[in-house]
Amino acid sequence: EEYGIIGSTEWVEEFLPELTSGAVAYINADGAVSGPNFGGSSSPSLKQPILDATRVVPYPGTDQTVYEWWAERTGGDDEPNEATQHDAPGARTPRMGNLGGGSDHVAFYTHAGVPSAGLSTGGRSGIYHSNYDNFAWFERFGDPEWIYGPMLARVDGILAMRLANADILPYDVTRYATDTRTHVETLLEVAEARRVDVDLSELVDATSALDEAAAELEEARSERVAAGPVPAGAAARINAALIGLEKAWLDDRGLQDREWSRSLYVSPDPFSGYASWMLPGIRYEIETDDPAEVPEWEGRYLAAIGRLAERMREAAALIRES
Repeated sequence: EEYGIIGSTEWVEEFLPELTSGAVAYINADGAVSGPNFGGSSSPSLKQPILDATRVVPYPGTDQTVYEWWAERTGGDDEPNEATQHDAPGARTPRMGNLGGGSDHVAFYTHAGVPSAGLSTGGRSGIYHSNYDNFAWFERFGDPEWIYGPMLARVDGILAMRLANADILPYDVTRYATDTRTHVETLLEVAEARRVDVDLSELVDATSALDEAAAELEEARSERVAAGPVPAGAAARINAALIGLEKAWLDDRGLQDREWSRSLYVSPDPFSGYASWMLPGIRYEIETDDPAEVPEWEGRYLAAIGRLAERMREAAALIRES
């Protein structure tokens, strides 16, 4: 992972064909346990499966689940998480982050287009990347009762098993639309703060079409799962289509001065390498105060959103045929 995330990058490049056709998700564990504070970031399609997994794992030393403990400390009643469908009106839902840069998910997510997540438990610590970042520190301070490591392992394990064993992959397809709309709104806020004049109205409108396609796919999947087991051949075709959803964001032309970064949806901040940049092609033009190129980039994003909506409709059709 250090230096330059070169190990996982080489691995992804070597096995890119297999990952493109068969990888369901990449669950990262970087500095996974260093205290009691559970948190997570992920691509849109993994957000609901993660939230659902935390609902069935107890938080150590309490009568709460990890979900309840997490929501109590980070959530709000205005969060867009689809988890609200399981909760009473006004219930708090955990705040999930958007995965960006700085760890081994980068090649999987931004080059291969594999949905990715990073879950961890943290705390106050000044030992990161120091000579004191060792097993003795972990045993004495990081998790001295050996309770947070097993908790995280249970969440990761349940998530992995559900993704592996579902007849039809339980991706959170509705979050593609809601998150994309949120990111467009954020771009407009960044532009306003920098006094850069941009018009992204077509992109905003495109998220409505994405909403409709996602709703169609979610309805078809829910009805089919309720109807009983899916034949293996049909399940393989449906899941291949679902695996292809994230790849709709890939553009072989890449980002500005970064051809290797193929995802139009997300990239590490090109200036720090760590923060998440959502819809990074347009954000770069705004951050560098060069709005003249924004219309061209908006066109690339409209094409990607169109591909994603079409793939959702195709997946819905496959489900109904099964």
